[in-house]
Amino acid sequence: KLNILNAKYDVEVTDKLKNIKIFSDEITYLKNDEIIFTTNNSKAIKEELTITADIFNYNRLNNILTAEKKVKINDAAKDNLIFSEKITYFIDEEKFYSEDNTEAVIEQKYSFLSKNVYLDRNLMELSSKERTLIKDNNFNRYELKEFKYFYDKKLLKGIDIKIITNE
Repeated sequence: KLNILNAKYDVEVTDKLKNIKIFSDEITYLKNDEIIFTTNNSKAIKEELTITADIFNYNRLNNILTAEKKVKINDAAKDNLIFSEKITYFIDEEKFYSEDNTEAVIEQKYSFLSKNVYLDRNLMELSSKERTLIKDNNFNRYELKEFKYFYDKKLLKGIDIKIITNE
């Protein structure tokens, strides 16, 4: 009975039940645990959401994808880009959590530089309890102790906000 599958070179996995496709140079599938590991040139696509990274760990039972090393999330539907070294995607809840340094570019207007960032696609909310720097297209700069940004309402809430205009 086959319990472990290793595949190399231009591998594609399609999970029709969960509506996700994973591509990579190398994949290991642990059938008994329903876990897929990828290394090198990994990409996951779910509707208008594309995640790229060096390494994936996809737990099919919990429907959680962890991406590591040079992670980029391109959310074409919401016009958002996120960059980090480690991001966990809770697929059923449509929530992301990044660990450590993170950059989020929202609607090509706002660049958020922070750590340990949460993104809720359903609530359209980006937040962090860490120090954050935000730059906008109008050369304004915002420094915050922590923040919540509701991108559907264009509403920023924060603590200890410092605003520098026309920088």
